[in-house]
Amino acid sequence: MADSPYRSPRIIAERPTPRWPLCLWLSQLVVPVLIIAYAAVRIVNGPPPEKLLWAGGLIAVGWLAAAGVPVLFRRFRNGLVAKRLQLLLCVASVAVTVLGGDLALTVTGIVPTIAAQRARSLEYRASVATRHRLVPKSLTVDGGATVTINSRGYVGPEIELPKPQGTTRVLFLGGSHVFSTFWAGGEDWPATVGENLRRDGRKVDVVNAGVPGHQTGDSLGKLATDLWMIEPDVIVVCSAWNDIKYFSELSPELPYRDAAMPWSGRDPRINPRGIDRLLCYSALYRIGHNQLITMLHGVGDEGEKLREPTGKISPYAVRQYELNLEAICDFGRSIDAQVVLCKQARLPVADSPKRQRRQIPYEFVGLPHDELIEAFDRCDRVIEQVAAKKGCRVIDMHGPLSGKPDYFTDHIHFSAEGIRKAAELVADELQPLLP
Repeated sequence: MADSPYRSPRIIAERPTPRWPLCLWLSQLVVPVLIIAYAAVRIVNGPPPEKLLWAGGLIAVGWLAAAGVPVLFRRFRNGLVAKRLQLLLCVASVAVTVLGGDLALTVTGIVPTIAAQRARSLEYRASVATRHRLVPKSLTVDGGATVTINSRGYVGPEIELPKPQGTTRVLFLGGSHVFSTFWAGGEDWPATVGENLRRDGRKVDVVNAGVPGHQTGDSLGKLATDLWMIEPDVIVVCSAWNDIKYFSELSPELPYRDAAMPWSGRDPRINPRGIDRLLCYSALYRIGHNQLITMLHGVGDEGEKLREPTGKISPYAVRQYELNLEAICDFGRSIDAQVVLCKQARLPVADSPKRQRRQIPYEFVGLPHDELIEAFDRCDRVIEQVAAKKGCRVIDMHGPLSGKPDYFTDHIHFSAEGIRKAAELVADELQPLLP
């Protein structure tokens, strides 16, 4: 009876043994990957515990939905599912889980959006006589402190003009080492210097004109085109690291005007374009976005091109640094201001251990460790020579502070403890210059 509608016992016995559907196995593998990524983000960003709980809950719900829904179908319960359908549901399960985790990281703010990063970042615009200037804005830094960039493009409150009668105005010039605010929870050591000087009842007004990335050439440009109008009585110049960035490059074929390139006008890390802007809607992409931009464009937090640290110090660069300082001293004298030159404090010293050397971005200066130390030493010698030639005072921040890891958050930026020590040192040195 070949045409019988009933199956024989032999045929029934040949039915495939029920197996757990493939997509459910694979959906289990996605979860550990997301948890590892989630833990890495937590280590980097350090979000509050409630954000971690919300993100963990959203990821868990997305995973349970992706892995559990197929179980509701009868064919999945008995394992009789076509391979194509298993593959399709496997891909859908993984996609739902990944999208859920991505959404969780964005909604909870563990991985901030580009707009949030821009609101917390410094922004720059083109300027005459300097490579750039800061855009006026208020932003919140790590620790919750609010930092204000005033209308002139400097950190701190608006500068009162004309200068109040009987007030001594102290102007600080330099780069991010002087700006300092981002690396110490909203504090900056020039402002702390002012607080220390006012303890004795002096009327002292401090202006922090440090701008991240600025060199002595930029300080001269700011002084000649803007800051002379605020009537400073004392000008404190503290700049070495940013100048050392051109120490391996300067030559008659590559003069300072070409080595110190002006600001291009856009930071691709907080102002993405094209496909990069579209991809930035994904939290998982944003985790590695800054590293990708650094790799593709050769720029980083220091804002300069990356290069192999194999260079040598150019004598033209040292002479350029000397000429810049001499010009600042001469300009200060022409506006009746006393100029004080500081030897910059820094983490790298000759005997820096390996763990400290990992904090030093040699690729931004193009110099190996020994050459970098020699470059700093030459800057210190130039400061002594210029001060002796121009009759300026020298403050040695290098001797008491350099090489001590508790005073630094990285290669040159002070920690909160470093700010207190630096402010006490500089205030003590400035007191004899004040009425």
